[in-house]
Amino acid sequence: MIHELELLQLYANLHQQHVEIEQLKHQFASYDEEGKFKAFGMGEILQALHAMGFQAHLKRGSRKKFQTNTWC
Repeated sequence: MIHELELLQLYANLHQQHVEIEQLKHQFASYDEEGKFKAFGMGEILQALHAMGFQAHLKRGSRKKFQTNTWC
């Protein structure tokens, strides 16, 4: 399973938008020459959220710093 798409599906469902994984795969997934899924970067996630009708943007900071934060 493609975890990025599962997260997009969860986010949409939490906002009362019903989407299927297959629908998200068809709309947003990209694959390399061998047919393997290419992981989403921050840009792809933001584009997907915008395409789904959400307002999303990275305010400031770097992805590296964002990834090292601990959440309580």
